[in-house]
Amino acid sequence: KSDFLSIFGNVFEKTEWIAEKVFELKPFKDFEDLSSKILGLYQNCHKEKISIILNSHPELAVAKKLTHESKLEQAGANLNECTVKEFEEFKELNLEYKNKFGFPFIISVKGKNKSEILVNFSDDFNIKKAILQLHNTSYTVTNQYEIISLQKDLLPQEEAVFNFVLDYQWFPVNGHQSFNAIVSNGSFLRISRYYPQFGYQADKEIEKKEQRANFQLGEATILQKLETPKTKTDDFIHLKMTITTEQNQTAIGVGELTKQWKKKNRNYFVYETSSPIPFRFAISSARYSLKKTLYKGKKIEVYYHPKHTENVVHLIKNIKTTLDYCQEKRHIEYSLKDGEVIQQLSLSHCIQD
Repeated sequence: KSDFLSIFGNVFEKTEWIAEKVFELKPFKDFEDLSSKILGLYQNCHKEKISIILNSHPELAVAKKLTHESKLEQAGANLNECTVKEFEEFKELNLEYKNKFGFPFIISVKGKNKSEILVNFSDDFNIKKAILQLHNTSYTVTNQYEIISLQKDLLPQEEAVFNFVLDYQWFPVNGHQSFNAIVSNGSFLRISRYYPQFGYQADKEIEKKEQRANFQLGEATILQKLETPKTKTDDFIHLKMTITTEQNQTAIGVGELTKQWKKKNRNYFVYETSSPIPFRFAISSARYSLKKTLYKGKKIEVYYHPKHTENVVHLIKNIKTTLDYCQEKRHIEYSLKDGEVIQQLSLSHCIQD
């Protein structure tokens, strides 16, 4: 029994009693029979006991109260060699996760290391080219979901360049995403959705319990209540983008229009933000009609479909009212030189300010 407990006593962190009960169920037909009995005991525990088991697992990169096995596993993933800043970030993320779910983030780090990056592309797009460049080394991504193993760690304050070319096409039946509306006169693209996401994405989880059970997955990420405090994110960016469109269309983007030119029967527009913005931005392009006016030193422009004139005057009036309220009641000065309102396609169901 002592040999059995020494081998299987820590399958669940600091939970030797499971191994003791499994030992009483011997003999075992094979390893699969043994594994099934171990998992069966765990799965039949009350929620309170499962919570105790989960909270017995160590936090990542925190060298306190680790079992011998956990020390070896985390060392194998180089988590004992983090920089001071990395340790602080692990500490913050560990606390954030535990506050959210009630137990520490648990993952088998055996065979993994901190030099791995999970890249997620949307299923809607075809990847023509995707190359991450770091430390004079190029890493090619060919799949929608792919793990890149870096030859050298990406340290804090270091930069990497990710160049990618994607194709997008929609079809008349069951093939259209409203956030990417492309029609003969006018396009609306939630361009931030084209960019890859890094790391674990909860919104990509398998939702059906039967499928999760087939992969031996636990409960899916819990949907948070509306009143739940927002977690800290660092996804604000400085944006500069060049948009090219047909010669008879005007492209509208986020930020200030800083440059504009024509080349080979196409129009080019450069938009740039003067301060960080959330990683959520879009572009639109169409044969717009334009109504513009000057109000208290601010240029107001409304871009609209030539046949949809009903709301133009109303929109300009509301913009003036908003500017007055911000300046006179809230003492807030509108920071941009121009105020633009774009009448979007009905397919996208939204107005972009």
